Amino acid sequence: MIKVIYLACLMTTSFLLFVFSKGTEAIPCRHHSVGTIKEVSEGSKVFLTIVTESGEQLRAISLKENVILTSGRRVDVAYNIDSSNIASGNFIPVHIGSVTYLP
Repeated sequence: MIKVIYLACLMTTSFLLFVFSKGTEAIPCRHHSVGTIKEVSEGSKVFLTIVTESGEQLRAISLKENVILTSGRRVDVAYNIDSSNIASGNFIPVHIGSVTYLP
């Protein structure tokens, strides 16, 4: 009987920890830029990149939830540079935290 109560308490605690642990650590974005979202072709692949006012090309390696990129729109983007994916190329790999569409 005690084992059943112990298991029920353990399962309840595990379930509550699972439900309330959904919040992930918010990593603040260190960089902000204003630019335009454009489609860039590389061979048979087409990518969405953000071309900043200074001419840099930011390629989204990952997006935070609820971030949507629309080609041709002018945006203010908050991002972190993914230094582990920097390769020889003309783009900068970034993790996009937020996008604000500008008029």
